[in-house]
Amino acid sequence: MSGMIDAIESMVKDSANDYFSVAEIEDAIEWALAVYSYRVRRREKGTIDDVDGEREYSLATLSGLLQVTRVWWPYDSTDPDHPPNWVQWYMIDDDTLYLDVETDPDGTEKIRVFYAVGHTIDGLAGESVTTPDDMGCELLIVGAAGRVVVSKSRDAIDAINVSSEVTGDWEGWGRARVEEFYETLDGVVSSERMVDDARVSWG
Repeated sequence: MSGMIDAIESMVKDSANDYFSVAEIEDAIEWALAVYSYRVRRREKGTIDDVDGEREYSLATLSGLLQVTRVWWPYDSTDPDHPPNWVQWYMIDDDTLYLDVETDPDGTEKIRVFYAVGHTIDGLAGESVTTPDDMGCELLIVGAAGRVVVSKSRDAIDAINVSSEVTGDWEGWGRARVEEFYETLDGVVSSERMVDDARVSWG
């Protein structure tokens, strides 16, 4: 985390934090990480017990859940089906899964849920692990640097009622970095999709 902050301070030429406080930089990193997490999937899986005659299931036990991607039911870890028995499902609310299946669950099986979770940075929001790879961290630095500069330029206009021409260079530089962040992120997402498509094609 400290390394990312140092890199951002270097990008915005403010190693002494004369203009951008550490708290503002951390807020910008959190923003960039949230965007990154929703676009670049970090995959997890978990199981929950099915219940006799029940089709609605709380996913509250799946820590960090952002989005369900696939559901395998019934699932037996000692003798898993091949190919997996993927089933239809949909979300009733943010953490309640509905099994859209013809056969009622009988309370003897497991539901295996594949899902995406948010990425973390060691030292940010109490986390102890950095999950983005080196390229991902570099991308977060670019996005956070752009975000903090754009936010600060707007704050300056609002706080002291100066002309936007005074802060135009700030905002222009910041917007360019944010655009770079999104464009590079689009490329990462496209590459991930190609890998996923290849996995499906080759089984």
